[in-house]
Amino acid sequence: MLDHQLPLPKPIANQLACCLLASGYTDDFNQAKAVVAVETNGRLISAA
Repeated sequence: MLDHQLPLPKPIANQLACCLLASGYTDDFNQAKAVVAVETNGRLISAA
């Protein structure tokens, strides 16, 4: 995942978004999720 060979699982992306929000990096959760999506180039997989 870190070298962009595999997509990021959605639960981990949500955890990253929570960290961004909790740290004050973003103002709301939707903005935090957008930052994660942009930084991972949209390479997210949904949980089965």
